[in-house]
Amino acid sequence: MKKIIPLLILLVILIGCKRADDIPKELSFLPFSEENVSIVKVWGRGVDGREATLEETQNILEWLNSVKHLEKENNLPGERKAPQSEIKIYLKTSQEISIHRWGKNLEINWSYQFAQTDLEKFLDILASPSTK
Repeated sequence: MKKIIPLLILLVILIGCKRADDIPKELSFLPFSEENVSIVKVWGRGVDGREATLEETQNILEWLNSVKHLEKENNLPGERKAPQSEIKIYLKTSQEISIHRWGKNLEINWSYQFAQTDLEKFLDILASPSTK
């Protein structure tokens, strides 16, 4: 039993290191902390950059922090149309983070794709014509 405990501790450390390796250096702001966020704004059909509510902000940050896999988008087209909905997170460090849906995927800062069902639904609601 005494030999198993150090092995379990080592396993936990290695898993933590692997998780840290999964976050690209360009996305060093992940995971998000509410203390580091200045403001979150949302855009969509009929929504022109309004400030997200406290509940929306907390949900958005929670959803983004739950993402386990980010994939670098290597085949970016030269020009893209504007997304129908978008979330911008303004950090206190003056960084601006853009989250939008492009085709079937979500993207962060126009260069990393990821999946997160709740965030997809939220962006779809923002893009719908009935959004106020």
